[in-house]
Amino acid sequence: MTKGSIRSSIIALMSCTMGSGMLALPCNNLILYKYIHTIKDNNKISGVLLGSLLMLIGAFISRLCMQLLMECSFKSNTKSYTE
Repeated sequence: MTKGSIRSSIIALMSCTMGSGMLALPCNNLILYKYIHTIKDNNKISGVLLGSLLMLIGAFISRLCMQLLMECSFKSNTKSYTE
């Protein structure tokens, strides 16, 4: 990989995005945990469980959207957004 190439730029952007997302996960789980326990003290759902559930739901929706985009691309016989 050469310095400043498109490939290295994409990898740098992906690592920055995924790195900040991984750093934010524990904080989000803690916020969910505190929010749930301020609403109802008897609630058994923790921030980790709810956070994991919300992450799985987000992954499912993301996969569904990607699948719909691919099907639309195949039906319209295009390979990019600009066509």
